[in-house]
Amino acid sequence: MNGLVTAISLVAALLAAIGVLPVKAKANVQFDGKKCYLSDKPEALRVTSQGYLEWVTPGPQQQLCVRLDQMPLSKVGDITEVRYLYKTDGPPPAAGDEKRHTQPDDPSRISPARNFRIGLFDSNQKGYVEADGYDRKNDIWKGYLGYYAHVVPHISPEAKYLTDDGKVNLPGKMLKRTNPHSPTLLDASAGSQIRAGISGFGAPLGRFVPLFVRLKRTGPDTVHFTVTIDNVNYLRIEEDASNQPHSIDVLSIYFPKQWPHAKITLAPMSAARSLLKPKLKPASMQHVNVYKEPGRFGGWPAGYSANQWIWGNEIMVAFRRGYYKANPTSHTVDWSKPSRRCQARSLDGGQTWTLEESVSTHAKQGWPDPSTGGINFAHPDFAMQLGGRFSISYDRGRTWQGRYSFTGLDLGMTSRHDYMVQDQNQCLVFLSAAMPEVSGSNHNDRAFMARTTDGGHTFQFVSWLTDEKSIRVRSVMPSAVRTSPSRLVAATRRKIKNDDTRKNSNWIEASVSNDNGASWRYLSKVADTDRGEENGSPPAMVRLRDGRLALAYGYRSYPIGIRARLSSDDGKTWSDEIVLRDDGGTWDLGYPRMMQRPDGKLVTIYYHNTRQNPEPHIVATIWDPDTVGY
Repeated sequence: MNGLVTAISLVAALLAAIGVLPVKAKANVQFDGKKCYLSDKPEALRVTSQGYLEWVTPGPQQQLCVRLDQMPLSKVGDITEVRYLYKTDGPPPAAGDEKRHTQPDDPSRISPARNFRIGLFDSNQKGYVEADGYDRKNDIWKGYLGYYAHVVPHISPEAKYLTDDGKVNLPGKMLKRTNPHSPTLLDASAGSQIRAGISGFGAPLGRFVPLFVRLKRTGPDTVHFTVTIDNVNYLRIEEDASNQPHSIDVLSIYFPKQWPHAKITLAPMSAARSLLKPKLKPASMQHVNVYKEPGRFGGWPAGYSANQWIWGNEIMVAFRRGYYKANPTSHTVDWSKPSRRCQARSLDGGQTWTLEESVSTHAKQGWPDPSTGGINFAHPDFAMQLGGRFSISYDRGRTWQGRYSFTGLDLGMTSRHDYMVQDQNQCLVFLSAAMPEVSGSNHNDRAFMARTTDGGHTFQFVSWLTDEKSIRVRSVMPSAVRTSPSRLVAATRRKIKNDDTRKNSNWIEASVSNDNGASWRYLSKVADTDRGEENGSPPAMVRLRDGRLALAYGYRSYPIGIRARLSSDDGKTWSDEIVLRDDGGTWDLGYPRMMQRPDGKLVTIYYHNTRQNPEPHIVATIWDPDTVGY
């Protein structure tokens, strides 16, 4: 009998090989060390010789499920994230296939078929489909919990469409699986009552781009759901504790209609170096620890020091020194223990540093009293600390005098500062004040410029650095340079929160004044400083001796680190991002200061942490802007 069965099997295999009998394809393949299942048409899924997952002509109603290693999402600070490289191949659909048109100011078109659904789920101990040939509708999905998004990856992030009744809508949305009894995992309407609308991602066809799907528990009842394609990010904040997942072990992608392109390909992030656009980096770059001590916290150089603290190869930086305490949702400093401002000094252009534990703040014989004027801003060893008050030094910050008021400025100052010496008696100061009209953030700073012409005796408000059109948008921590006798450029840290999605927008913006600061206008957007999940990071800008502008900032989303850009046209346009660091462990880093040494190299000072060294510490990166390339 066994021999007969074997013979029949051999005959069947032979007939299948010559095409007489169909071959039932297996629903699962192994990709990136995980088991992947495809419903309806499993033969459309294959792994290439390079180890990439190809899905040929997806849809209609094809669903891919990837069985993940279980990732916890129960404690505050837990993060589950799946990262792949994503590519769509094939031409866009024919014009006749387009049913919905964007608004007239956006000429691109939207097809209902050009979207898919993607999400992360908790199997909730209900089991996992193992059999080949499973369908997208399956009783196994009953009890699954999670979040998913309807995404249109290749249209403009600004795109909207007109519905049949003339209403303007967004093409995509982010949802929660609110019906755990449904046999459909990625239903069209399972979360329709709590959806958040999203637009497109603008991903190019035919090129690999990063694809991230991320969940982060930020509170006992709060989950942040993020989808990112080609660095365009959408965030949904969900605070309903009912039916929330507490672990994640499934990634699913579903095409409800026939995909109009030839195929999609997923590649592991390990292939990023060969598949993505190379990173722009300096060929000459060195990282030096300024302050690093076990069990301690060092942070926020931009909050305590200035870009101007350089005298030849002598550089000074100030920062906050405290004690380290792990914190999944905030800064990792232990505020129950003492912390203080301290400073470090280098006499060799940033190669080595000495910690200056204490800083005296007493008057020194022969120094002027700022309350009566007489400060010599042009003194060769002058330095100034700015905040809600100011202090001065004539010995390169070794000793400081006073904490003096800005007499004449009747504003609620919020620190965050920069200054620009004009001559012996005149100095421009760039500060911020708390203003009630700045309501689009959890902070209400508005950046402004003031001037003293009498040696610090009085200060006069000159102008706001931002216009009235963006009055709700936070602007703070300006960094300014002069590009001509009458032209100033200032970079500011900006933030606003979307009232519907509660997503932050955090970016750096350049403004320009052509009348020596009397008025300012928008010049350019320099960079985003995270994907909306954190609180951004301020800029440090310097004008190089060859006339270019260099600007550094912390980037607080993956890949976390320190970046920079260059401008050859006084801030109108900026280079691609220059990656100084991309090994950050958590978002708690950035706040740079930056100086140019006599040999032309830049010294960018910031606070940083890595997975191997989670305690934030102060680092200087020495790099040559003339060697930047791919």
